[in-house]
Amino acid sequence: MILSEFSLRRFRAFEAEAVIPLAPLTVLIGPNNQGKSTILTALNLFVTSLATDALPPPDLEYDDSTDYPKSRAGRPGRKWPTKLMAKLALDDGDMRSFDEFYGGVMPRPPSEFKLAVELKSDEYGSAEAVWFSKELSDHPSAEDVTRWLGEYLSFVYVPATRGDTGMRSGSVRQLLSGAIESLSRRRRDSSVKRFYDDLVAQLRGIEGALADRVRHYLPSVRGVRFDIPHLDLRRLVDLRDILVDDGTETSLMYKGDGFKSLFALSLLQFIAEQRKGAALIFGIEEPESHLHPAAVYDVRTELRNLSRSSQVILSTHSPIMVQRDKMRSNVLVCNTTEAGVVCTAKPAQSLKQIRESLGVRRQDSMYTSPVMFVVEGGTEERCLLPLIVRAMPEIADAVNNGQVGILNAHGASKLAAIARMSARDVQALLILHDDDEPGRDARKTLLLEGYVDQLDIATVPPREGCRDTEFEDWFDPVVYCKAVADACGITLTVDELQSARTRSGSRLTRMKKWSDVMSEIVSSKGQVWPDVEQKAKAEFGAALSIAAEQGGLSPPSFIVNLAERVKAYLRSS
Repeated sequence: MILSEFSLRRFRAFEAEAVIPLAPLTVLIGPNNQGKSTILTALNLFVTSLATDALPPPDLEYDDSTDYPKSRAGRPGRKWPTKLMAKLALDDGDMRSFDEFYGGVMPRPPSEFKLAVELKSDEYGSAEAVWFSKELSDHPSAEDVTRWLGEYLSFVYVPATRGDTGMRSGSVRQLLSGAIESLSRRRRDSSVKRFYDDLVAQLRGIEGALADRVRHYLPSVRGVRFDIPHLDLRRLVDLRDILVDDGTETSLMYKGDGFKSLFALSLLQFIAEQRKGAALIFGIEEPESHLHPAAVYDVRTELRNLSRSSQVILSTHSPIMVQRDKMRSNVLVCNTTEAGVVCTAKPAQSLKQIRESLGVRRQDSMYTSPVMFVVEGGTEERCLLPLIVRAMPEIADAVNNGQVGILNAHGASKLAAIARMSARDVQALLILHDDDEPGRDARKTLLLEGYVDQLDIATVPPREGCRDTEFEDWFDPVVYCKAVADACGITLTVDELQSARTRSGSRLTRMKKWSDVMSEIVSSKGQVWPDVEQKAKAEFGAALSIAAEQGGLSPPSFIVNLAERVKAYLRSS
């Protein structure tokens, strides 16, 4: 299940209706006190309102005095209620859950429908929720759909304050729910249910006797009835505290804020695993709060992973959390009046809008080349961008205008360090490495550190039967042979080079990688390869660049894939 859209109207500063498209991972962006937390609060209220049949007040935390727009206070005429609405999309797993909930006797709901709730406080201050849905209006039992959703759909809210209280209201409740569900599956809760039924029967039995006693003093009383809430097993057990032993057992509330943040993230992942099969939505305020910048990248990666199984909606002030490859998954939240009383929310259209919303200054980040390549050596540094333009001519202007840049790491071992220094300052960081031992080691380090998304790390494809492959191995020696030979101060024909490559093979590999072959050739001709290697690779790249610009070179498929990635990032910026 996914909430593909959410709207709120007449709720706090959102006086006019704000319609927010939601993705598996949605990022709410905006300055302080603009309405990001309000959106998460409204989502929490929407989901908890579904469960009002099963949970008694005060779980439905809505109060006209604080949640109704201040701008409407004291206005004459009808007071229209707060309205929250979501568009839900159900998959096969959701439908199976619905069938299990009603034993297969209830007609299934449509796979996509909108569900709205109107909220207001009654004369006693208690919240009233009225549900309606146009798509469910013809369903035999619309109330049964909302009842199922109340049991099946959960919102786990993690506020910006990572204290014990904040987690207890959302995360710990879901933790208990998972434990209770496991107990229910083993049917060990039947004795508790029997005790509850017996207790209710006992209370019903004394209603009449109590009414008789009351009538002695109040003759007009016809009867007394106890309003008994439905059984909620989560109320039988409460976690008074969470104690963590990291050398000394200490209450979580006394740990540092960074510790609490990472603990909260771990708890969310555990809940997602424990409650597999349930529909979970995680609302997280400022996941980067109190964390070291390196840890923020880890959190970003884990939240993306979490969004593959559960919907995640987060608010942030960090450019690291921005969904750069899915621009419309970033929602800009802002005030529209100088008085600051009316809020709006809309998808971002460009990186410029996000920079302005985050208050990012030119010297801070996200203002260098929007797309930056980091490569191992001089060959790629000289020819990769011309090859990309050759593969996709429509991005030529962007490359020429400096929107795409390239950094030479001068070796695979330095790729991770360059990525670490550059990650905050670019919209997209793309890494290209060789398929040899140093390149594969660099890839492991990059993935471990998490500064670059896995999809943005490209490996030069391996040649069939060869253990190692370099970028240079993919190009015809006819294009570069003379330029490389001149750079090395030797004479070398294409046939000699091809013959040397064939002879370099062994039992383990069909032929060695290009650098090893060139090292043997250069050494046999009286030169030292390390002395000429950088110049040779630079001339190699220059030869490829000229051939690409003149149209005499067709880029390999992995270059075409990189060009498509660049185009997508440029479109989002």
